Amino acid sequence: MLRITVLGTGYVGLVSGVCFADMEHHVTCVDKDIEKITALKTGVVPIYEEGLEGLMKKSVEQERLKFSTILSESLNKSDVVMIAVGTPTSDTNSGSVNLNYINECVVEIAECLSRNILVLVKSTVPVGTCDKIQEQLNRLAKFECTVVSNPEFLREGTAVYDFIKPDRIVIGSDGRGKEIIDQLYSKFIEKGTKIIFSDRKTAELIKYASNTLLAMKIGFINEMADISEKIGADIEKLSEGIGSDKRIGNRFLTPGPGFGGSCFPKDVLALLNLIDEVKTDGQLIKAVIRSNVNRIEKISKEILESIQTKETVAVLGLTYKAGTDDIRDSPSIKVIKRLIEAGVRKIRAYDPAGMKNAEKVLDSTVEYCTDMYEACRGASLVLIATEWEIFKTIDALKLKGVMKNLNIYDLRGIIDKESFLKNNFNVRSIGYKQYVSQICPS
Repeated sequence: MLRITVLGTGYVGLVSGVCFADMEHHVTCVDKDIEKITALKTGVVPIYEEGLEGLMKKSVEQERLKFSTILSESLNKSDVVMIAVGTPTSDTNSGSVNLNYINECVVEIAECLSRNILVLVKSTVPVGTCDKIQEQLNRLAKFECTVVSNPEFLREGTAVYDFIKPDRIVIGSDGRGKEIIDQLYSKFIEKGTKIIFSDRKTAELIKYASNTLLAMKIGFINEMADISEKIGADIEKLSEGIGSDKRIGNRFLTPGPGFGGSCFPKDVLALLNLIDEVKTDGQLIKAVIRSNVNRIEKISKEILESIQTKETVAVLGLTYKAGTDDIRDSPSIKVIKRLIEAGVRKIRAYDPAGMKNAEKVLDSTVEYCTDMYEACRGASLVLIATEWEIFKTIDALKLKGVMKNLNIYDLRGIIDKESFLKNNFNVRSIGYKQYVSQICPS
């Protein structure tokens, strides 16, 4: 088994480190954040991710997983150093990517290195970055470094499952390091997992292209929902009919408030930045961003037209998707901000995992509640913004007993609409013409 150093303990770094340790490699996760490393050493997981805490505890107890703030302690005992630090968007207009954390890692690796090593880049980086890292390490390091692009395809909320059972593993290299890669992914090779070998630039582009295509599917089905509303078509049957085609697939074909999170928005922007650099057309990809922005504006406008700003709005769901505590680029947060900007005075919110993070980005207009029914108390409108399982089973009769006016806007299409209509609710559900005229009269 290999000895691995992982740089970065965010979603990608921590999940990858824990899962590689569970596969019997010896892993040290390194981060400069002393508070985070101290917490990890005591068993506290800083992110909400199903199954992660149990795997981490097991690997620590079996002495296959360690945490440190000092790179040199583990680097020179390792066969692989994995870069898994953040690559945020530095300019939303151009889509350029901030590579400061990547550059810091490269310099520190070069300074600390005392043996040959394979450098595995898990971070999502602009096309050509791994080639530049290779050149920089060749120039700075005294020992041989082999740089490999190994993009991740982990979904927040199901990241552990996605790591253990990937659709494919992408390896971009100059041909070197295959023996170590085979050892690193030996468990997957034994199971017959598809492994795609390419050059580094192609591997980097695969990540951006994959996320952009998925974002495009979300934008497409939302625009189909708009058409369905106008003509009275059934959006659920439409999605089923489209998704049953094996060439298309049924995932990412549920209408909603648009895409968010830490990957899709920044990856589409980064691909647009590449399009500008190489001077290709890219009209279809440009439309993905426009469509997503328009979605938030459309939803916010509908809400504001349906209520008075003095009324209370209850928001159920703050994270960008269920199963995570991540509120980055969350459609729910964006809508709330629009409502606050428009003068809505009272917003009550509940989310099973995201309230602590939401408090950091929303002002005191928002009141956070202990459960979903408490959040809806006195509300004139309930907005279901995230598809948490608990919201799918919300009791119409119980909700009726706590609300002021019986208006509900289901952005995710998850409630039993008939149950709410029988209890005299005005129901708005994306993609349904029959409910448009009933949306939340003031």
